[in-house]
Amino acid sequence: MARAKKYPGIYERNDTNGKSYYFMFATIDPTTGRRKQKKYGGFTNHEDAYMNLTGMKNDQHKGIYLEPSRMPLKQWLLQWLDEKELSLKSVTLQSYRARINLIIKFIGGIELNQVNKDLIHNFYKELKLSAVTKIINDKTSTYKLSSRTIYDTHKVLKMALSQAYKDDIIPKNISFQLVSPKVNKKNYKVLKPEEVKPFLIGASDDPFFCIFYLAITIGLRQAEILGLKWNDIDFHRLTMRITRTLDNEDEENSVSDGTKSSAGTRPIEIDNEIILVLLKQKGKVEQDKKLHGDLYQDLDLVCPTGFGTPVNPSNLRRSLNKIIKATKITKITFHELRHSFATHSLIAGVDVKILSLILGHSSTRITQDIYQHYIDGMQADSFKKYRALMASIAANESEETEE
Repeated sequence: MARAKKYPGIYERNDTNGKSYYFMFATIDPTTGRRKQKKYGGFTNHEDAYMNLTGMKNDQHKGIYLEPSRMPLKQWLLQWLDEKELSLKSVTLQSYRARINLIIKFIGGIELNQVNKDLIHNFYKELKLSAVTKIINDKTSTYKLSSRTIYDTHKVLKMALSQAYKDDIIPKNISFQLVSPKVNKKNYKVLKPEEVKPFLIGASDDPFFCIFYLAITIGLRQAEILGLKWNDIDFHRLTMRITRTLDNEDEENSVSDGTKSSAGTRPIEIDNEIILVLLKQKGKVEQDKKLHGDLYQDLDLVCPTGFGTPVNPSNLRRSLNKIIKATKITKITFHELRHSFATHSLIAGVDVKILSLILGHSSTRITQDIYQHYIDGMQADSFKKYRALMASIAANESEETEE
């Protein structure tokens, strides 16, 4: 342990992850009137530690200092998110913020030192029973939170509480006591193989045809298609690289580098049919550039609006619903086009490991979990074919014996 000379009151220590810095801060216990010292650590540099110590001293002098463990949960969650912001991808940050807003709405006013296992589990029960109101395009809709949303909220809260313990703000790491809410497997719909052709014909005159085509033929996520740029496509080698996505945080659509996970950044082989669709789309983009001139924002996007800007997902949803209604096929969501591609691939005999790479899943297990019912069905079908083959061989042997 060594005192950092440049920053009075700041101490240095060697951890398993390298050097870290801490300070001691004295307060008066309001219940006993006694002076007590507490250690505040986990800082990665002298400056951050010293700035926190100075801030706490100033607050104490002004009479507004609040013992960290007595701060409202809301304050800690926002502070924790602020510290993590630079290390998170925009799409992840957006998700964390939504989960934190949910926590704040229900238990944000509780003091950090009053948060316990029972309170949190009751909070999860409340979430299951609660209805959320959302306004989209001036239309108000009310719905129940999905089990996945509740589970994701649990993960964020658990991380924040664990960090509070590491920073010596709370004396006990209650995150280990929390029971993870169960995630119900979602029943999704897919197009029947025979519905794909009518769907593509019905979508052929739609301005978003290329987007729908890439979703149903190679299973790209919506954000991946909307973030795709022309320099991601190698027309000569028949390959496409998925390296970025569209973020639509606060309805301000922007393209950012990075995908949902490291496995999401991937190369995909494409064929001549896909190349033809892409070349036709390129021609459409060039026409839009000429038509709108200086008003066109050239972001190099493969599937932009007529003015070159990123497509708003809500407009895609409207177009998809219109196509489904006109063609009278199974009513699905945009993401279920991706599921349709995956299930059709499995039916066609594509190996699960290969499919997992194409879809950009972080592990084969994820692919198996999502599509297990189709895999089970295929195994049962294979077994029936095997038994039929064995029965046929046995019948032939019997006939030969009789002869």
